[in-house]
Amino acid sequence: MRLASSLVLLFLLQGSAPRAQEPSALERAHRHYEAGVSLFESGNKEQALVEFQVANEIAPKKENIFMIAQCEYHLGQLVPARTHYEAYLAEQKQGELADLSRLRIEAINRRPGVFAINTVPDDVEVHIEGEGTAIVGQAPNEFRVPRGHYKVTATKANFTSETRELSIEVAETKPLFFKLEPIPARLTVRTDPPSAALFVRGNRAQNPYVQDVPPGNYEISAEASYYQPKRESITLSPGEDRVVEFPLTYVQRSGRPELIGFWTGIGAAG
Repeated sequence: MRLASSLVLLFLLQGSAPRAQEPSALERAHRHYEAGVSLFESGNKEQALVEFQVANEIAPKKENIFMIAQCEYHLGQLVPARTHYEAYLAEQKQGELADLSRLRIEAINRRPGVFAINTVPDDVEVHIEGEGTAIVGQAPNEFRVPRGHYKVTATKANFTSETRELSIEVAETKPLFFKLEPIPARLTVRTDPPSAALFVRGNRAQNPYVQDVPPGNYEISAEASYYQPKRESITLSPGEDRVVEFPLTYVQRSGRPELIGFWTGIGAAG
């Protein structure tokens, strides 16, 4: 590869100039650099990246930085690759490698990020706004967006909406999970007589009962002395405000204790 061979020659020429580092350090850096070029040309970009990083740690050079960027670019590590291309351009603004660095930076910046959105429940409407972009769609789904800062809102009828603000980088896949809660209903239960023992979903409840509750099915029951027990099932929709009047049927009392009380009252009156 002509580009890689030119880089090796450039590294050698610069390495021969007087430097503050010890010659042994430069030699070791050069060996790692040559190993990196060989691995890069053979297609082993991952190990080549390691060699260029070691070479740059021993003897920092802009050529090392450029080759680190090249490896990261081919490995799909686009954000650090862009950083290293920019670092190379900060030192070298002209030439073939500088032009290639600019092209790679432009290509990286054009790569979209992806919001991978999952929801409970399904069929949630998603609004994505930011960076001059407005996207509306259904989730669960994936949404491709340019890098930047966004506001993501998930909505569904009869459920509370949820909004998040976050940033996404080039070629980044960012998972998001929205769990929307049903809009609560309001349940009011009043018994007659008011002193009756009240049960909601099998649990003893305060009487009268006034609560915000999740939508769904509710079994209501009540009992009181000298009244016939009563049981009723109702279904509450999201956001519904239901008032349940719960009268119990009086059972006529009879027997000696009641009669004694009655005649005692009559005698007292006489």
